[in-house]
Amino acid sequence: MTMEQQELRSTQPGIGSGELLGESVGQFEARLASRTRVPVDRLGELMDMADDELRGEARSTARTLRRFAEAVASAMENPASTASFLRDLDLESVSRDHDWRAVFAELRAGGAQGTGHRRTALVRYLQYLGFRKRLIEFVLSRRRALEDTDEYTEIDLGAVRRQGREGGDGGSDAFVRTPLGEGVRVSVGPGEQIDLMLAAHLYRLVGGDPPALVDQNGVVCFIRPGRSLVGRHPEADLRVDENFRDISRAHAIIEWDGMAVTVTDLSTRGTYVRRPRDDS
Repeated sequence: MTMEQQELRSTQPGIGSGELLGESVGQFEARLASRTRVPVDRLGELMDMADDELRGEARSTARTLRRFAEAVASAMENPASTASFLRDLDLESVSRDHDWRAVFAELRAGGAQGTGHRRTALVRYLQYLGFRKRLIEFVLSRRRALEDTDEYTEIDLGAVRRQGREGGDGGSDAFVRTPLGEGVRVSVGPGEQIDLMLAAHLYRLVGGDPPALVDQNGVVCFIRPGRSLVGRHPEADLRVDENFRDISRAHAIIEWDGMAVTVTDLSTRGTYVRRPRDDS
């Protein structure tokens, strides 16, 4: 344990102490913020795994990530659903990294209390799983000696332009990845538009009443008030082209409150927003 970790534990209630729910949601979220990345020593373990074992880890992590992504989506509609999710959760499937297993055990024991704490933990663990999956993909890609070592975290904007989509110059190519599981509020006025990327596919978010999501082929989906699931799933509210295979079945949630749009990414393949051009 590093000196920094020792100091952290000495100033905060211990995991398993029964005191997590005594913290404010803000304090609890700050505690978990440092737990969304795989510990450095785990990288060595992944590097030592045989290919078959590592691919099995990738599949297992992807399955767990999908479950937590669905739980986060459900919690946005029904915050109380987090309690039933944790009751049904097999703690053996949760990583021991950063005491995650103990965190969920303690939150589950809290019963009806701590809805905000549980949702925060689901989002942060979703981020941890996303990082772990990308790390495994990175290790596998390095072994295959691929030039593109991480298809889930890097978008080749040159390839996007070659497929006939909007390119531009300078700052117009700068996309910012939205944090996994966290809502990003986007203001887009009537007649305005903002570029989004769902995985490697370019979309336009067009302001209006209602706003609309327009794909690279010009297909328009109007966004209803409230929350809408975006993805390839047959029951998605905003169902994308089935040929866009790198977009997840449950890729993101888009919420319109009548004034602004909030985008919440649920996929390790990423949701990106084009950074506004600096004309100064």
